[in-house]
Amino acid sequence: MKKFSREQLINQSPVKDLIIDFLIKLEVQSSEERKKSISFPITEKKIPSLFSPEYLDQDTETWQLLVQSSEYGWIELNSIRKKRAPHWNPWQNCRLAYNFDAEGELRVLLNRPRVSEYQTLWFQEWIKYESFFSKAELLKTPFSDEALSPEDWFHRFVQVGRALMESPMTAYQIGARFFWGNSKLFKGKEVWLRDLYGSQVMIFDRTILLHAFLPEVTFKGILFLENQDSYIDSSEWPEASELIKIYMQGYKGATNNLFSDRTIQWHFSGAINSEAVNKLKKCWQENLVNLPLYYFGDIDPEGLRIFSQIKKNMPSLMAWQPGYTNLIRQSIKNSHCPVFAQKKGQQIIVETTGDKWLDINVLPLIKNNKWVNQEAYF
Repeated sequence: MKKFSREQLINQSPVKDLIIDFLIKLEVQSSEERKKSISFPITEKKIPSLFSPEYLDQDTETWQLLVQSSEYGWIELNSIRKKRAPHWNPWQNCRLAYNFDAEGELRVLLNRPRVSEYQTLWFQEWIKYESFFSKAELLKTPFSDEALSPEDWFHRFVQVGRALMESPMTAYQIGARFFWGNSKLFKGKEVWLRDLYGSQVMIFDRTILLHAFLPEVTFKGILFLENQDSYIDSSEWPEASELIKIYMQGYKGATNNLFSDRTIQWHFSGAINSEAVNKLKKCWQENLVNLPLYYFGDIDPEGLRIFSQIKKNMPSLMAWQPGYTNLIRQSIKNSHCPVFAQKKGQQIIVETTGDKWLDINVLPLIKNNKWVNQEAYF
């Protein structure tokens, strides 16, 4: 039988399976357990091809592969008995032991990086609690900070599951009540949490606080504003005098639930009267299908992403041209580039917003790094 190179031998059967099994065992061991050898007696159950070959000489070929693995220093082949019968095959009454010193080389050959001791401890905890979760594989790898013990993490995840059996919570409440007061730990992870715990529990979406400024005249449309300062100033904008102005925090995560009565709460200001309030709520319940809808935000990638996201739920949404036209005029002398904006997460620019006017008049400014924030409008 020819001599294989290390790269060739590692991919031969059963060598590859035996080595992977060895590395998996190492991955679930603590540093204390790693001091113990990993070995096993060679039996038909462990290496069937030595005892029940499927073709002529398969047993001999398999043994030669193991001998070569031994020569490369990956394993040791030791006789269990000092005296051996002449008729025994060399693999009979033999023990295979893995060489810990070969771990680094084997990981490189198999492209299987070493896991940290923390990952090992995490996996051990995961095995203990796997059956508790509906989709346990979501927790198979460390969730977060290595400064916190896997035991503590899983203890808290189990506490959450038991608490959810009694009463529903939001993702923010779960984080704040069970994970060191960190309400934002599961921000935007409602679907992940529902998958983890399954349909037997209920996780609420966070309530969306909608601020609505009602005009003194009968309203003829709605204007969504990206920024709080602009929302406050909008009561003074003559071009928007017949529009209800609406602002909310967290447009990115909230637009999918805008028409759910359970997830929104209104805060009204301006010319508040029951007729206007009831009319707005009725239009909202009808998904605003019969009302002109406008959006005005920053001239930057995030501003246009917010517009595109809202438009997915409100197809009739249009750019509020008076506001954008004002900022476009200012962009000649009063614009800034991405570096000056210190918005590292906004380097990806949308190719289209779904609004032809925006694509023609605003998108080119963003691509040419002439960004203007909405608050510049006056």
